[in-house]
This record gives sequence, C-alpha cells and structure tokens, in this order.
Amino acid sequence: SGRYCVGMTDRAFLAGLLAALCACVPAQAAYFSVAGDEVRLQGSIETGDVERMESLLAERRPAPLRVLRLHSPGGNLREGIRLADLVRKHRLATIVDARSAYCDSACTLLFVAGVRRHYVGAERLAEGSEALYGLGFHLASTRGDRANPSMKSAEGERLMAGLYARMGTPRATDLARRAAINTLWRPNGATALRLGVATSLSPP
Repeated sequence: SGRYCVGMTDRAFLAGLLAALCACVPAQAAYFSVAGDEVRLQGSIETGDVERMESLLAERRPAPLRVLRLHSPGGNLREGIRLADLVRKHRLATIVDARSAYCDSACTLLFVAGVRRHYVGAERLAEGSEALYGLGFHLASTRGDRANPSMKSAEGERLMAGLYARMGTPRATDLARRAAINTLWRPNGATALRLGVATSLSPP
C-alpha cells in the first residue's frame, strides 16, 4: 500500500493523529488470538490495542506466552511504541513469516522489540520495494491529499528512530531511509541479520 498517515503538520491534531504510521485504510483494531505459547496479532494497530494485549498476557494459562506472531499493515505510531514496550516488558520473541505475512510500518516497532526476532522464509526474499511480504520499513510522513503531497515528518521519524535505538536495533532506521516516500523497503534475510534487525531466519 502506498500512502501513510504519520504525523500531522497541524499541532492541534498532533496528539490524536501524529502517527498513524500506516497504510491509510479505515481504522480497524488488531485481532489477537492464542495458539499454544504463541499470541498472534493480525490487522491494523489502533488505540486500545495495548490494553487488549495486556489483558491477554495477564490471563492464567497452562504455559506462559513466549512468542508474538505478526501480520499487520502498521497503524498508530504511538500505540505501536506502547505495544513495543509491552513486548519487551514480557520478554516475548517475535516472528514474521515472509512467505505469507507482512509486518509494515508501525508493526516493525513490535518486531524489533522481541528479545529474539525470527524472520522466517526471508532467505530468498527479493529485497526492495516490490515484494508483497516480509518486513516493510519507511520513514514517517504527513498525510497527503489532492492539494498537498505527502511530506516527511521529522517528529514521526524522531519517535520511530528513538524506539528502534532503544530496542537495540538502531540500524532499522537505515532500512526506513532506503524507502522513497509512499513506498516500503523490504529487507531480505541476510540484510536483516547483518543489521541486527533479525536474530534468526528459523522459527522459534
């Protein structure tokens, strides 16, 4: 998807709209499900997802949840940052299966928060902006319209780069800077490993 909603130029809207680091589709909260020791997040990251995931992690179950599987176009930047902190707090591993799932924009914040980061099936991924699946990075931008083109958002980029650095994966910002505005950059497995974004190309 090509348009992103990250950061607003009007300060009055900054708190609610700054960053919806996402494909501009109608907001629909993420769907969470559990299978064994794995929690799965699918769909757009929106306000309220942190509380829903916290409740899920707090439930008593035979075995603790250890892995977060991701398939998301991204979503709200600030909620993505809060979710990333929750992932790290609970010391979850993260997984993206590049053969059938994508983790774009704000979703990459959750991926890098994993204490172990599994980028499965990415060995033969065609690196660049053409692949349909895998991790998808881009810089924050304001929302464009017919009269005004999308523009880079310095505030959104600062927040995003700060989270990548705090999670120990500062070179994820390098991947974001490879993308032209309104595009995504998808690294292959070798690049993700070399930059420290992924820790493994195998399943947990």
